[in-house]
Amino acid sequence: MNTFQTVVVPVAGLLAVHELVAWIRGGNRLAALKCLVWCCFASAVYQPNLVQWLANAANIGRGTDLLLYTLCVFVLLSTFHFMKQFELQRQQLTNLVRELAISRPQWPDGGDVQRESGSFD
Repeated sequence: MNTFQTVVVPVAGLLAVHELVAWIRGGNRLAALKCLVWCCFASAVYQPNLVQWLANAANIGRGTDLLLYTLCVFVLLSTFHFMKQFELQRQQLTNLVRELAISRPQWPDGGDVQRESGSFD
């Protein structure tokens, strides 16, 4: 093993164990996915020929191309996920503001509608 592998593989292993413990304690599926990603990363650093073998098995040719294609897919998936989450958050904020506006209406000059008009008793 070279110096890079000596440093990175144990760190990735510790991070995988940390995510595994978080998954066992909390049952969070995201922690399980993170654990799997850290294990794959540690395996790829420890055995670089494994990535080349997977690329050849998928008829891609080079291991670096496989990593690039995988990265592109995950970036696109992450982008769509965060766009969906942002839209959901925007919709929740809009609903909250609407409920607040309906529950406490005010005149444009800052006066309370219920206090001044007396028709909402």
